[in-house]
Amino acid sequence: MCFDLNMEAFFYNDSEYFNWFTEQNEENLEKIIRWKGLNRNNLFDRRNDFGNGENIVIDNINDYGIVTKAFLYHLYRPKKYPILDRFVWKAMRNLNGNGINMHYYQWQRDYLDIYVPFFNGFYQDHVHLINCPQVNGVDIEIVKRRMLDRALWEYGRMLQ
Repeated sequence: MCFDLNMEAFFYNDSEYFNWFTEQNEENLEKIIRWKGLNRNNLFDRRNDFGNGENIVIDNINDYGIVTKAFLYHLYRPKKYPILDRFVWKAMRNLNGNGINMHYYQWQRDYLDIYVPFFNGFYQDHVHLINCPQVNGVDIEIVKRRMLDRALWEYGRMLQ
């Protein structure tokens, strides 16, 4: 898999994302929630839950869909939990030889058991192929994982 990402556009479009991983404060949390389009869920109003640990994020945000939950998991533990949406799900299914179609309810059930291990394994197998510049203050693994997420997203988007 090879994608030609416009690095300048990539880092500009993801500036709020990288700001969060540079400095995790209230201002950057509000910005990343708005950047992701999650402000409609009043997530910022529940920001105190977010800072109380992984179990709060994973176990107590039951009223959100899996895409929102996956993003919150990712914000809390970016090296463990990848971002999820329909395009990366299609990419995974296609790369695994399973076609591209799957009902949304299966995402809810299979994110932790199927997509997380797929993404983390795919990352380990391909990390040596991901070239990217250093982002000041952000762990290079987070940058590379985001680049892989974007590549899978683009691939999945082409499968429609």
